[in-house]
Amino acid sequence: MAPRVQNLTVADVKQMIASHLAWQGNPNLKVGAVEESGDRLIIAEIVTQNGSLVQRLQFDCTTGSMQPTR
Repeated sequence: MAPRVQNLTVADVKQMIASHLAWQGNPNLKVGAVEESGDRLIIAEIVTQNGSLVQRLQFDCTTGSMQPTR
């Protein structure tokens, strides 16, 4: 089975993370920097309200897969 093509954009990833954080209901977390990395990756950060890094995530633009990264 071929992977489903997502064609994710930076705006898509920001919205996905913001929606997930809102669903979790933790007012101390927010979307941090979200940037393209190479031709098919987007790196996104979840940070505290004061800007401390909580988690960095890597999204594959073509498949939509996500994994934690450093």
